[in-house]
Amino acid sequence: MKLSQTLRVSCFFLIGTVTLHADSWQMTTVGIAAGQSQALALRSDGSVWTWGTNQVGEMGISNLTGSYFPLRVPGVSGVTGIAAGWQHSLAVENNGTVWAWGDNSGGELGNANSNSAVPVPVTGITNAAGVSGGFAFSLALLANGQVLAWGTNQAGELGNGTTSSSSQPVLVSGLTNIVQVVAGGYHAVALDASGADGSVVAVVSGGAMRTSPPGITAIWPLVTTCSPAATPCSMTTESPCR
Repeated sequence: MKLSQTLRVSCFFLIGTVTLHADSWQMTTVGIAAGQSQALALRSDGSVWTWGTNQVGEMGISNLTGSYFPLRVPGVSGVTGIAAGWQHSLAVENNGTVWAWGDNSGGELGNANSNSAVPVPVTGITNAAGVSGGFAFSLALLANGQVLAWGTNQAGELGNGTTSSSSQPVLVSGLTNIVQVVAGGYHAVALDASGADGSVVAVVSGGAMRTSPPGITAIWPLVTTCSPAATPCSMTTESPCR
């Protein structure tokens, strides 16, 4: 469904609550994202707009001043996807490159920089199709169906079989034919549509989450399969992805 409308958003800030009626800011909005207290909007012209608090540069506007009103993020163009983590933001351009800005205390910006108040390129990614941001880690879905992850890995959220954090993108173990990735606080989920019978497989990594059976801390992807017949989901404790 194509979204073509005036953006009307209720924003919540540390100093209170404000409702932004952007009636004077007409735009064609094709995507939105929200972090801890920053918001992003993607326009059909490939530009990214942001508003909210800006304590560590998560708005990407070259300063640390927050805004109640949408401001354009400089330095990115031709953007096809956006995501917001806890205090960092991500964008993927139509050439497959990924940009990040904001907090980098866990390496979630994907480069050797410290915090950045302007977009910086994530190291080594040239074929991204989508992005997602967690508490202090990031994910990129590649055009070939694989997934890269970077940032904090204390609970195994990078899904590469270790609990070592990485400021450079690392390949999530064994994932292919992935069509969507979503980052939670300390875990991640990837959608695999390769089931021959049309079933959907959700691949989960990370330890700070509810799993079935309970008590599993996954440092590589586990597989949960839900059939089209809506039978109960089941999760394996040994990953076939390794």
